[in-house]
Amino acid sequence: MKTASSMGILNRLFGRFLKLSSDDRIDLTKVFPKIKGLYEEDTPDPKPVERVIEMSHDDSPVYETISTGLGIFYVLDKGSHYSFLQNRDLSTTITLEKLHEIALNNLTEQVLDKTQLNGDPADIMMLVNGGNFEATMILVDRLWSQVERLFNDQICIALPARDLLFISGRNNPVGRESLRAAVRKAFDSQDLEGALVRHIYARENNQWILIETV
Repeated sequence: MKTASSMGILNRLFGRFLKLSSDDRIDLTKVFPKIKGLYEEDTPDPKPVERVIEMSHDDSPVYETISTGLGIFYVLDKGSHYSFLQNRDLSTTITLEKLHEIALNNLTEQVLDKTQLNGDPADIMMLVNGGNFEATMILVDRLWSQVERLFNDQICIALPARDLLFISGRNNPVGRESLRAAVRKAFDSQDLEGALVRHIYARENNQWILIETV
């Protein structure tokens, strides 16, 4: 078992509260990024729902595309659940860029001492940190430079669900097959929650590039 080392000093937050209206405030210390699947014709939803709800731009959640089939969304921790921030929550005071920086800082602060890598770098490893932010750790660049040194190879990952993140060396045939098996096992499970994608991604120049779909 290996624990990810320190990821550096957190950047200063852009103020604790953002005033939205006379009686609504967002506590920016409780805003976090979340990775979710983006489903289109070339990336179908692996667990499709029967009904799709159409929303206006203002009511739609704030998100950015990070790679094929994956988007970064922003959520507010309300204790018992997370609620998605909407486009109406953005303003000249809090831009998408600022929101991203704040959320990423909060993420690293919350999971810094919880993130561990379990398994064998000669085969496959699994990142764990509590069940909510495993997949979202793909956003923490400094972590992945450390992981690459551990594998002594370019790395590739599978994230079939929000709490499942598997890693292997890209050029390791044993590890690659283990990644495929992990994706199949996850999606064959009747209990899978927070399904994401069947894709495998490689890390190239600090970007996640789709290389295979299981």
